[in-house]
Amino acid sequence: MKKLLTTAVVLLGLLALPPAPLRAEEGGPSEAGKYLSRPIPIAPEAAGKIDPNLLLALSTPTTMSGSLKQAARKIVILGESPEAPVFPCIIRTSLDDAALASLGAAPQSRIGEFVTARIAAEDLGRVAADPGVLGIEASYRMVPSLDVSVPEIRANLVNQGAPSGYSGSGVIYGMLDDGIDITHEDFKNAGGSRVLYIWDHYRDGNAPSGFDYGYEYTKAMIDAGQASQFVNDGGHGSHVAGIAVGDGSSLPQNTYRGVAWEADIIHVRNGYCDLFCYGGGSPWWGSQTTVGSIDGLNYMINKANALGKPLVVNQSQGTMMGPHDGTTFFEQSYDNLV
Repeated sequence: MKKLLTTAVVLLGLLALPPAPLRAEEGGPSEAGKYLSRPIPIAPEAAGKIDPNLLLALSTPTTMSGSLKQAARKIVILGESPEAPVFPCIIRTSLDDAALASLGAAPQSRIGEFVTARIAAEDLGRVAADPGVLGIEASYRMVPSLDVSVPEIRANLVNQGAPSGYSGSGVIYGMLDDGIDITHEDFKNAGGSRVLYIWDHYRDGNAPSGFDYGYEYTKAMIDAGQASQFVNDGGHGSHVAGIAVGDGSSLPQNTYRGVAWEADIIHVRNGYCDLFCYGGGSPWWGSQTTVGSIDGLNYMINKANALGKPLVVNQSQGTMMGPHDGTTFFEQSYDNLV
């Protein structure tokens, strides 16, 4: 135990060392042409509050193919270049939004003592050093996962139950996924699109109230053909929505009708092209994120409350990071929201 503690103290001490110059043999820039030019010094007391994967991203000068990109396989790193990374985070804090902003954080959602925010690398130590901040957790990547079907959950028995069965009428189906095909007949009815709102994290320019990123589409915009830029390239969200709320009208006799075919839909396209996402493509380790998930769930809950309708949410995404025992800030935020 003594050896482990000594190692931890040494590692934390390294974070406070002055920046080491790049060695001459490191030569010119990498293929991407960028270096994290210096480690970000963090005081040991503040470092003890920061997610180890955030510390890894800050600790050493690195090329794009080095440890910064290795850290980005687990956590989301935004920003204009690797020299100025920005981290979406979950902060456990007693500070209000104004106090967090004065430290350099940009708050988004607040769920009890947990706040999602974006923090520039140079501000991370200052935020963590404040006594009102108890911890900072990175935004971990999530990947699609879905492997159940309608008969396996016996939804067909619910649809046919007494007195008249259940069709999803009057309920909102919320999706955290990679998109939905708004042109598909299975997601329309006589009144037009059954999609009430979309919040696309991949495109900026029309952020919903309370947030400073992404693009929000309304049902009126969808019905008017003003959402043509929103597509479901991966197809996963459309696949999931078809199982959950597709009405089957695209084929005779509603052959592939979903569980709740009369439910309304709110979709959040969770994730974005971050610092390592070149040319508009998604990194292979997944673009969905824990911070985007909290913001998305918070957004859907607010919409459902405003409409006065019950909300059921499906998120066919997950992450292998953390102990999976309910203690991460991400898990606790979800518990508080639910």
